[in-house]
Amino acid sequence: MRSNFLRNLVVMVAVVVTLSACRRDKILAGDHPIEFVGEWQLLIRSSCRDYGLTADKLVLKADGTFDQRVTMTNGKQLDVVDQHWQYDTADNVGHIALDKHLELFTPEHFAKEGGRAGVFEVLVVEYKSEPVIILNPDSDCVYVKSKDKS
Repeated sequence: MRSNFLRNLVVMVAVVVTLSACRRDKILAGDHPIEFVGEWQLLIRSSCRDYGLTADKLVLKADGTFDQRVTMTNGKQLDVVDQHWQYDTADNVGHIALDKHLELFTPEHFAKEGGRAGVFEVLVVEYKSEPVIILNPDSDCVYVKSKDKS
């Protein structure tokens, strides 16, 4: 009886350790972690569906620059290029700072033609199985990293 208990305990501990190692809770370090370099697509969900977008793509580059390309429902293309981004972990939470981001997600900015370019924004990074970049904690619209096409 005791040997079964010890064997089950060892198996349970091994499973917990294995699952803990697979979990992606760690906050990344460095100004431009490689895990963030690449294309990020905005998932246009209910919170941002009414702002006239069909697509919003961020391209975060390893050198700390980024481009943003927004496609409006009227076909207009809005681009911001060669801006700067930085990652930090203030208060043990991941943040991505974008020095000039097209801000289209509030009624006062949407009312202006093409939103407002050149807005400094700090967006929260949430870690799940893959990290997501949150536009607003009260919104369900998030940037997700595009899968590599290789």
